[in-house]
Amino acid sequence: MDETKGKPEDSLQKPGQTSQGTEGTTPTTKTYTEDEVNKRISDALAAKGRDAKALADKEASLNARDEAIKAHEAEINDIKRRRDEAELEDARRDPTKLTAYQERKAREKNQLDLQAERDALKKDRAALERDKTEHAEALKAAQETQLEIELWEIGAEFNVNPVTLKDTMKDLNLTTAEQAKALAKRISETLKRPAESEPLKVDSGVTSGHKESTAGKSAPQIYADTFRKEK
Repeated sequence: MDETKGKPEDSLQKPGQTSQGTEGTTPTTKTYTEDEVNKRISDALAAKGRDAKALADKEASLNARDEAIKAHEAEINDIKRRRDEAELEDARRDPTKLTAYQERKAREKNQLDLQAERDALKKDRAALERDKTEHAEALKAAQETQLEIELWEIGAEFNVNPVTLKDTMKDLNLTTAEQAKALAKRISETLKRPAESEPLKVDSGVTSGHKESTAGKSAPQIYADTFRKEK
């Protein structure tokens, strides 16, 4: 009896091994389902949410410290107020002392008003910078989320792996849905080309026309190389 007959492992292919009779054919590109793409988007938004919570917690801690400082300042100001009242009561008995007291209090008030104005300006400027940063981050997150959705739709339209499409766009520094659509179209055409034309003959890694060999390169890599040369 043949000892190898009937073994389950004989009927299985090893990873990367093609079925008999199909060697040399272009492998089928894996396309991602809408649920998988939505999960990637959800994970990205969750990470941004955690970052936003960390910033909010830090801001809350700073606000608590600010309130503690204000309470201490209020206590000091109350002590100072009672001391000033006692000093004023004593100065009322002497016109010279009263005039000197009033002039000093006027100078102190001017200094306090100026400092308060500076503090208010500093706070308003910090709030403006914070609002600008938050707006920019929110806009960027919305744009990235929208692009993720559009990449999935474009990938489905041209039967191109959306992750491969995204990675190739990053390599080429492309950022818009219009560029993604043009790229997906070119990748799709490149994927179909080997089945419609004769295989390239490779001689020591260089074609007969002295062009770089495409052997071993994926369709996105071939297109990326071509795109860079055209630029």
